Amino acid sequence: MHKPDGEDGFQNISQKFLMLLSNYGWFIVGAIAVYIMFWDRLVQYWRNSLKQDDDIGWGMKNEEGLQEARKKMQERIDVLAQEHAEQMKQMEAEKRQQRLEELEEKAPSHGHGHRLGDGKAANPPVTRRTTSGRARLRDDTYNPLSGSGGGGGFRSSRNCGPRGG
Repeated sequence: MHKPDGEDGFQNISQKFLMLLSNYGWFIVGAIAVYIMFWDRLVQYWRNSLKQDDDIGWGMKNEEGLQEARKKMQERIDVLAQEHAEQMKQMEAEKRQQRLEELEEKAPSHGHGHRLGDGKAANPPVTRRTTSGRARLRDDTYNPLSGSGGGGGFRSSRNCGPRGG
C-alpha cells in the first residue's frame, strides 16, 4: 500500500532532524547555551543603558533644582547682608551722635577751647620729678652686660627630682 504524502514528508523531516542531531548534537547544545548566556547579558546591558538614560534626565532635573535652590539662598543672604549693613550704619550714626553729645557736655558753655592771653588756660611750668629723695636700688656702676657687679654669677641647679629611699 501506498502511504499518503503527508506521512512520508513528516518521516523524511524527522529523519533529517535526527541525523543532524546525531552528527552535530553537542555543537548545537553548546550554541544554545552560549546564546542563552549572551542573551541574558545583552538584555541586562540594554536595561542598564535605558536606566542610565533615565538617570541622566533625573540628574539634569536635579541639577536645575540645585541651581534654583542656590539662587534662592543667595538672594536670601543678599537681603540679610543688606539689612545688616543698614543696622551697622544706624549704630555708627548713633555712636557718632552720642560722642558729639558727650563732647558738648564736657565743653564749656561759651565755646570750645580758650583764646590766647586768657590766663585761664595757661599751662603751669613743667616740673621734673627728681629721684634724689628716694633710695636707689643699684649704684651707678651697675652694668648688666659687663658681668660684674650685683646680681651674682654662677648658681648651681637645684636637685628637686624624686629621691629614692
